[in-house]
Parts: sequence; structure tokens; C-alpha cells
Amino acid sequence: MIDAHSACFRCRRRVQENALNEVRKDVQASWDYMKGHHTANLRARREDPNAAIPPSVAVTTSSHLMSVHRQKRCVLAYLNYRVDKLRSVWWDTGLALPEELKSVLSRHEEQFLKGYDALMSEYMNDSALTDLTADQTPPKDLYVAVQAAKGTQLNDLMTSTGPVNVDDNSEVLMKRTDAEMLIRQGQLVQAHKE
Repeated sequence: MIDAHSACFRCRRRVQENALNEVRKDVQASWDYMKGHHTANLRARREDPNAAIPPSVAVTTSSHLMSVHRQKRCVLAYLNYRVDKLRSVWWDTGLALPEELKSVLSRHEEQFLKGYDALMSEYMNDSALTDLTADQTPPKDLYVAVQAAKGTQLNDLMTSTGPVNVDDNSEVLMKRTDAEMLIRQGQLVQAHKE
């Protein structure tokens, strides 16, 4: 599950920030160009109030303005895509992100994820709901047989029934609500798929 989300963030953050900075510079250059022509036209109108704006200036200014709006839409679509993926990752793993995802998030994306987690946690606490991320698919049984992911061992894992030790060579029967988030995070593996 996590691999599907990490594909969205595989690009190096530095490249994306450079691209966003290039767009910002291009928008600023277009804005400065339009501002310069506007100032020149105001000066010309002060000298001759009946002077018309030359068609070439109007067309050029209009094309720069359309370019600015297009670049703005593209950047907002890109950022919205990233935010949607972050929300999706939160529903799968909570704040326990794998290292390969953490390494490609920007500071602002990390802040968004923490804020989203705080908002959702507050909502679940205020509305007397249990964990909304549990049981995303209807369970067939209340208990599930699990084992630790290959090469890992989880000692004194706290569950609702008490501490449990899990390694990759043994199966443990756990409540589905205790195991589901750990399965999605990749720390536990369901022993017998349904």
C-alpha cells in the first residue's frame, strides 16, 4: 500500500522546488513587463488624454496576463495533487511515514500532515468516534493471525488485551483493531489472507 503512495513522491524535492522557483520568476517577469507597459501608458495618457492604447501593447499585455493565470493554475493543480496524496497516505499510515516518504516531503508538506493529523484526531475525540482509520474494509472476524514483517521483531507491543511479543517466525492472534494500523504500516503481516 505504501509503495503506491511513495511513487508519487519519488521525484527529488530539490528539482520540484527549483521548478516552482522558475515559475515564480517567470510570473514576476511577466508582471514587471505588464506593470512597465501600464506605467508607460498612464504617462502617455497624461500627455494626451485622447491617446489610445496601441493594439500591440494590448495584445502583449493580455498574453502575459493569460500566461500568469495559466502558470498559477498549473502550480495550484500540482500542489493540490501533492496534498491529496498526503491525505491518502495519512489514511493508510497515520503519521508513521516510511523514511523514503519523509525524505522527499518539504517543510510545508510536513506541517500540513501534522496539522491534518491534529484536525482529524480532534474530530475523532470530539465526536466520540473511535479510530476512523480502523476497519476500512468490513472485517470477517474480530481477530486476525499476524506475524512480524521479515527480519523484524516487535517486543512488548501494547494492545487492548495487554503486551504481546511478535516475530517473523511465530503467529499471534490479535484483535483486528490492534493489528490493522501496524499491518498498513508494514510492521506486521497478516498470516492467512482472507
